Amino acid sequence: GRLAPFKKGFAHVAMATGLPVVPVVIRGAFRLLPVDTFQLCPGEVIVEVLPPLDTSDWTEDRIDEHIADVRALFVGRLDPDQQPLEGSAAEAR
Repeated sequence: GRLAPFKKGFAHVAMATGLPVVPVVIRGAFRLLPVDTFQLCPGEVIVEVLPPLDTSDWTEDRIDEHIADVRALFVGRLDPDQQPLEGSAAEAR
């Protein structure tokens, strides 16, 4: 349930199309579907659609910065039990 490093694909697609990125933060879903099971548990999932991010000025040479900026939006909105672990890699893969 913790936030993992972001991959670069979404940024490449945004730059290639010129379309905005619309971050969608999902909180609590991991608690309702335990790992390695098909058991669904009742509970609340919060889906937050953030404002679109203009990508018209994104460039390949700054792709890691763009990804870090988007990831920071997620970090700022996730519950403590979904925050990345201390010292975990935050760079894009």
